[in-house]
Amino acid sequence: MQGYLKIFVLKELMRKERTGYELMKSFEDFTGSKPSPGTIYPLLNDLLRKRMATVSAKDNRKIYRISKNGENILHKLMTERKKALENIISMLSTIYSKKEIKRMRMSLGMMSGEKGHFAKDFDVLSEMRESVFDFVNSRQYAKKREEFRKILQVTSKKLREIAK
Repeated sequence: MQGYLKIFVLKELMRKERTGYELMKSFEDFTGSKPSPGTIYPLLNDLLRKRMATVSAKDNRKIYRISKNGENILHKLMTERKKALENIISMLSTIYSKKEIKRMRMSLGMMSGEKGHFAKDFDVLSEMRESVFDFVNSRQYAKKREEFRKILQVTSKKLREIAK
């Protein structure tokens, strides 16, 4: 988990500065599993020691930011991860249709931060994803689940209509 957590933390710090607690909460929201302080803070200290992140104090809290070195290393890690996943997709191409493989490759590109041909919409897509995660993990989800489902269904239907 340490390798994935490191990539996750660096990606989160690329988005915006965060505290250690915010990083733990974000990881929990994303995966359903919360890393312990005994995992996250040694990782953050390691990132600081390797100059992949910086820290400053604000209101008695440590605020972490990714450094330029951290950005470069994250890019390298994501490139390596993408190559490994591309190899897996290549193996899967014997089982799945071309359309399914194309979807996998597009998802892979989005995961690795590539904007591709939808660069103008990438920020909106990322914001939408973040909004969905925030809502699903909110107290309102149970109360407004049906309304949420209707929004998703209408959005999905409209996208299919304009894709024709």
